[in-house]
Amino acid sequence: MSEFDLTKDEAVDEVKGDAVGNEPSQKPSEPEAKGGGWYAILPKDYQEKYAEQLKGFAKPKDLFDAYLSGQEKLKGAIVKPGENATDEERKAYLKALGVPDKYSLPKVGDEDKGYLGDVDGFNKWFEETAAKVDMTQEQAEAFYNLYVSANVQRAKDAAEARAKLEQEQADELNKEWGDKAKENFELSKRAFARYATPEFVKFVDANKLGTDPNFIRVFYEISQRISGDRGTDRTPGGTPAEERKGLKYNLDDRFPPQR
Repeated sequence: MSEFDLTKDEAVDEVKGDAVGNEPSQKPSEPEAKGGGWYAILPKDYQEKYAEQLKGFAKPKDLFDAYLSGQEKLKGAIVKPGENATDEERKAYLKALGVPDKYSLPKVGDEDKGYLGDVDGFNKWFEETAAKVDMTQEQAEAFYNLYVSANVQRAKDAAEARAKLEQEQADELNKEWGDKAKENFELSKRAFARYATPEFVKFVDANKLGTDPNFIRVFYEISQRISGDRGTDRTPGGTPAEERKGLKYNLDDRFPPQR
C-alpha cells in the first residue's frame, strides 16, 4: 500500500468530513458586518449608515416584508405637489385632502347669535380665512365650533360681570338715598336728557358711565338746580328728552318702586 492510499476507515472519514474536519451538515459561517448581522453582505457604506435600522430585522426576508408593507401603505398617500406644480395639480391635491370649493359652516343657535353680533359678517370672514390657509371641511367645522363656543362663553361671562357690577352700583345708591332712590334717579336722568348733546350721550354710553353712582349723583345735583325750570323735559332745541337720553347702560331696572 502506498502512502497515498486510504484505509477503509480513513476513506469513510474523508466522505464524512472535509479537509479541516468540519461536518458536511455544518453551514458556512455568515459574513459578519460591523457589530455582526446578516447585512454584512451589503455595501460597507450601507452597513455604517443604516446599522441601527438593520438591527431590527433578523433576516433579509423581514426587511423585504417591511418594504412591501410600506409600498402598500403608500398606494393611498397624497403627495404634495412641488414648487413647479400647475394650478390644476394643486387644485387636485387640495381636493384630495378635503378642501372644499365652498365651506358648509355649522348653524349658530338663536341664543348664541345674541352674543356673537353680526353672524353673517363673521361667517364671511371665517370662510375667507379658512380658504386662505387651505382648511379642510372637517378642520373648518372643528375650528368654527371652537371659536364660536369660546366667544359665546366670553360674552356670557362679560354680561354676567356687567350685571353684577350694575347691581352693586344700584345697591350703593339705594343704601344712600333709601326710599328716594327711584325718584332721585329719575331726576338725574331728566337732567341728563336736557343737557346732554348727542356726542356726549355717545361718550357716556361708550364708557358705560350711565350706571356709575358718581355720574348719577352729579346729574341729580344738576336737577336740583333746575327744579324750578319747566323746560326740564325738553332740550333747549325743542327735541323731546326721551329721544336724547337713549343710554344702553343705565340702572332703569335696578331700583325698587318708590314706596
